[in-house]
Amino acid sequence: VPMQPGDYLVQYFLGQDRAILVTETITVTPVKVDIMAPQTAIGGSTIEVGFDGPDYDGDYVGIGKVGATGNARWEGFAYTENSTPLDILVPVAPGEYLIQYFSGQDRSVLQTVPINVTAVEAQLIAPDTAPAGSDLVVGWDGPDYDGDYIGIGLVGAEGSPQWDSFAYTDGGNPVTIALPETPGDYLLKYFVG
Repeated sequence: VPMQPGDYLVQYFLGQDRAILVTETITVTPVKVDIMAPQTAIGGSTIEVGFDGPDYDGDYVGIGKVGATGNARWEGFAYTENSTPLDILVPVAPGEYLIQYFSGQDRSVLQTVPINVTAVEAQLIAPDTAPAGSDLVVGWDGPDYDGDYIGIGLVGAEGSPQWDSFAYTDGGNPVTIALPETPGDYLLKYFVG
């Protein structure tokens, strides 16, 4: 049945010449969906989102920035076939987002609730100087999400050069990082996985 409510015709067509043998009318009513989700979440966290909806084949619940279009309407999502509540990964960037129930049939939005994503915070504890090539012990306080790591790289570096070496936070606290062999000004950074 089409997702758009309205009056439709159901018709029997002959395969030979596509002649219509019989026609019946059908009224398509709106699909009812409720979403139960927190109003705020910390960036990068995983939240539980409950729903009461049709759970049609391919339906999913996603989270995306307010005003996003196309596939950007969901930065994280879970299929409704995984049952309720769903675990949804929240984007890291703070801001105003929407949690939406999408029809698997045509990706139309059946229900929307807003959510405010707040900044994730972390702190590093390390000395200001250390000998090149030595091991540096770094204490940290942060979210410890799956894949989070602490890296060291030259000041002003972008992309993967931001970390000459690194250690995953799931290795414990503190972590030990091998310092680069070349002296210079470096930055320690906490990276969300």
